This record gives sequence, structure tokens and C-alpha cells, in this order.
Amino acid sequence: MEEKEEGAALADESLQDNPQVKKNAELLFSTAFCIVKTPKEFFQTMPHTGGYGDPLLFLAVFGMLAGLIKSALIFFSSGLGAALFMALASIIIAPLSAILFGFIGAGIVFIVWKVMGSQEQFETAFRCIAYTAAIGPMVEIVTVLPYIGSLVGIAWGMYLIILASTEVHAIKKQTATVVFSLIGILLALNAVTTQYAARSVSRQVTKIQQEFSRMNAHEAGRAVGEFLRGFEEVTQPAQENDQQQDAQGA
Repeated sequence: MEEKEEGAALADESLQDNPQVKKNAELLFSTAFCIVKTPKEFFQTMPHTGGYGDPLLFLAVFGMLAGLIKSALIFFSSGLGAALFMALASIIIAPLSAILFGFIGAGIVFIVWKVMGSQEQFETAFRCIAYTAAIGPMVEIVTVLPYIGSLVGIAWGMYLIILASTEVHAIKKQTATVVFSLIGILLALNAVTTQYAARSVSRQVTKIQQEFSRMNAHEAGRAVGEFLRGFEEVTQPAQENDQQQDAQGA
């Protein structure tokens, strides 16, 4: 108990010694709270320009937080080792990954906004996409629910982009809603099919592992041999066809 109180005191003292750090932290989380609670008002007052520094920092911090939450969830499902690896990756890789995909996403949406008649520049598009990272940590928690989590994240993200379209890029609400709803539906279909395929593969791998665990060495070797023979039978016609085509070409 005393160690916890001492740690908290040291943290408070550190923030007092670095008022700018405390100010930046408060600004980041107050911005995130505003995006989650009153997104329309946030986009109405969001500066369209001002450099990339603030949105880059916001994107990196909330990308890292989302990664750390994912690490905590992995701890309960896969154990300490995998969670520690993910935590390390969240601190190092997640911010860089968030920034990379932030630029890619901003580039795609920037083109869509331009086609829809936006007069804003790329920096404004990047700011809109970067600040949607505020929902990342909460979406990561919801993703523990199969399929539903991904759909919630996509729907929430598209809702924020529709608001950014109307409040920042001066695009008609009906147009923005139709366009980004269609994009959201395509993303949702892709997410569901991808997750279904991944879960199917995982079940098959688990089934094979269970079957092998029940086999002795001789049975396992025979099963591997049968698999290799089957694989050879499947690929042999294709190889013969390629050889015939090479011979005809010669």
C-alpha cells in the first residue's frame, strides 16, 4: 500500500515538474472526450490547418492505447507471454502503424471528398482521420465480441467521417451519408468474411492438433505420408500441363 502511494506521489511530482507534459496530456484526453461525447461540435470547431504535429501526436498516443488494451485482452485469452510481446509491440509498433494507416486512410478519404466537391486540402483530411483514433481504445474492448465488435467499430468510424464531411468539408449530409454508408457496408462485409475465414482455419488447425496428439509416432508418420501423396497427386497434373506447354513453345 505504501509503495502504491509512493508511486502515485512520484507521478504527481513528475507532472508538477513538467507542467507542459501535464497540459499536453490533459489536452489529448479532453479532445478525445469531446470527440466521443460531442463529435459534431468538435468537427465544427476543429482547426482546418495548423500543422501535422498535434494530429500526429494524438494518432500515435491513441494508437498505442488501443494496442495496450489489446495486450490486456490477450493476457486473459493467451497468457502472459503473448500479452507481454503485444505490449512491447504496442509501445513501439502500434504508434508507427497508426500513423502509417492514418496517412493511407486520409489519402483515400481525401480523394473521395475531392470527388464529392470538397475544397479542403490534404492536411484537413488528415486531421479529420487522425482524430477519429479517439474511439480506438473503446472499439478494441468491443472487439472481444465476435463479428459485432468489428461492425461497431466500422459503423462508429463511418459516423464520424460523415460528420467530418458535413461540418468540415461542407458536403451535403444526404450525399455524405449515402457514400460513406456504402463504403461502410463494403468494409463490414469484408470484415465479417475475413473473420469467419480466420475462425474456420483456427478450428481446423485445432482439430488437426487434437488428432495428432492422439496418434502415436507410427500413425503420425503415416498420416503425414498420406498428406504428401495427396498433395503430389493434386499438383502433378498441373506440373505435367506446364511441361507440355513448355514443349509446345519450344
